[in-house]
Amino acid sequence: MENSHLILLSGSDMQETVSGELVHSRLGGMLVRVDAQRKTPGLSESDVVRLHPNQLEQLYYQLPASRRVCTVVVSANAVPATLEFLEQHQGTVSDFGSVICTTTPNASSQQSVADRLPRLSRMGVNQSQLGVLFTQAPRTATVDEAYGHLVAFIRDNFPRISLEAVLHHSSIFTRIRELQLPVATVLRGEVDYKAALDQAHKNCEPEDVLNQLARQLMMQRALSGCKAEISRALNTLRVPDLFERNRQPPVLTEGALLLPQAPVATEEIMSEQTTGS
Repeated sequence: MENSHLILLSGSDMQETVSGELVHSRLGGMLVRVDAQRKTPGLSESDVVRLHPNQLEQLYYQLPASRRVCTVVVSANAVPATLEFLEQHQGTVSDFGSVICTTTPNASSQQSVADRLPRLSRMGVNQSQLGVLFTQAPRTATVDEAYGHLVAFIRDNFPRISLEAVLHHSSIFTRIRELQLPVATVLRGEVDYKAALDQAHKNCEPEDVLNQLARQLMMQRALSGCKAEISRALNTLRVPDLFERNRQPPVLTEGALLLPQAPVATEEIMSEQTTGS
């Protein structure tokens, strides 16, 4: 499971919640969302698994058996149950290639990460496997200034954890989510929205379709402007670029129009009869 990565969120801020998709954009493979409420918005991706924390054991049966690359993103509301599961199954968490905790400048967010790091360490996670992603960083302050409490804690107790995995505040992630665009797909450039827009013009598509494609194109370009910072953060977290190794150029079939797709039905690991679903 060295190519499986665990992301523990500290809140519901949009930039923080898409952190898993940023990691997934590097890895490819399966994206797993663990949520106690299971009401996270749908993505236009077919390889997404959604499950309740009480389904974690079943997930763990499948990962080693399938040997699939996997990004497991745990919503803040599901982190307590997930950590309890990992404590009850000693050695399980260290099977992941890395465990990344996300944080924001919010005091409660910083404290939640400060509480999790020692707990993960006691479970057997090495410092080399631990990472912290600082999201919503203000551009007018240093990491020390914006995350003073957590930074001081890390320096004193986890000196091998880098303080350089930083994503500055940006509204682009909220805007992309409003358009129901999957961040990983857009970041990889899998869809050529410029070609789709040109094709729509040739097909004399209605104005609302043209406007939607134009907005998607602008969001793709705006996210590309953040790509260097995202890459630096993921490099700091030592997330391998497995997807790029097998990358294929985006293709637009002649006569085909790439329009927004409705969120697809996602794979469920266990039946809806599972308690707590």
